[in-house]
Amino acid sequence: MKTSKYIGLVIDFTLGCLLLLLSCNTNTTKIFKINIASSVSHSRLPAQAVQIDSALHYQYFGGEFSEHKGYYYGKYDIKGWKEIVKAFNKVNWDKLQNARSENFEDWPIEIIIHTSEGKKHIRTYYEHLPLELKKISKQLLESPKQVKLVKSPVKLDFETKYQDLNSGQPKFPPAIK
Repeated sequence: MKTSKYIGLVIDFTLGCLLLLLSCNTNTTKIFKINIASSVSHSRLPAQAVQIDSALHYQYFGGEFSEHKGYYYGKYDIKGWKEIVKAFNKVNWDKLQNARSENFEDWPIEIIIHTSEGKKHIRTYYEHLPLELKKISKQLLESPKQVKLVKSPVKLDFETKYQDLNSGQPKFPPAIK
């Protein structure tokens, strides 16, 4: 009788530990590079692009209505990178869909995230982003204030295209799967 009670306790304990391990976040997706761009809006919000990678290489483009016009580069700080990656991992960004808007005041946003599992390309509007992703996007688009910018003598390449649009309402291509 004591043996069967002991075996039952061991089984219960083992199952409990297994359930605990399975319920833990096992997200092992590693983010290597983040690109974000915005197009101008009728509200005079700026056209700009930011690209940061895990080696802390930072690129910035400031277009119409931006504080820093032109191409810049710099070094992003490790603490900031870790905060952004942590925040992105809290958001279900991989489930986000492209969005359209009829509101000409909306701010067009393009986000490209490179991970160990591939690439996610999101084209949406700032108002359609979940609150946490709005905070991250705003932090990234305001990041030139935190980086020691160096004016680039040459045009820098960006994967994003929204910064190059001169209309407040970009035409959306088909969704990228």
